[in-house]
Amino acid sequence: MYSYGWDPECVGVDGIVTCMGVFLRYEKDLYALHAPFNGAKANERGKDDFVAYVKRETKGGAFIGGLKNAELIAVVNGNPRGDVTDEIKGYCKGLGTSSALVYQLSKNLGQSLNSQEAATIIWQQVSKRNCSLKYRKHSDTTWQKNVGRVRQGWYGDNSSFTDNLTTDPDGPGWHVVDSTNSNITEVRA
Repeated sequence: MYSYGWDPECVGVDGIVTCMGVFLRYEKDLYALHAPFNGAKANERGKDDFVAYVKRETKGGAFIGGLKNAELIAVVNGNPRGDVTDEIKGYCKGLGTSSALVYQLSKNLGQSLNSQEAATIIWQQVSKRNCSLKYRKHSDTTWQKNVGRVRQGWYGDNSSFTDNLTTDPDGPGWHVVDSTNSNITEVRA
């Protein structure tokens, strides 16, 4: 929670109920942010810290004209988060992208959109031009400690989120995000 990082192959967020996973693909790298829903001020801080982090990682040069070729997505679980459409517009503006896709998970996590179980979400490179967005119940995710890339930063309490963890993105039990299990909305900046 409250954390962000990058990897060239696969990034993920875990424990998504009222939180939002924000994912960015730019050139050869994937970036991710786990953004809890704690009101406008905390949400804005998460966005600002993530945008500043991506700018540092891309050495700022990419931001002369923005990340026009970047792919930006947000994933929420059911209905519990506020107006994610307006929120993700701020990410588009900060990162210089013209649009983003918002995925609202609607199946495989419980009986009701208002009370779904926590989700693990991963975004994995499958080719130079394509990524695979997958999810599963948080309780079904097996984690390996001290494998994978350590989180690069936090914008809230990091005391309980200092481990670097990984899970098998190709193992059984993952649901590929698509229109049969999610509501997909394009947001224009």
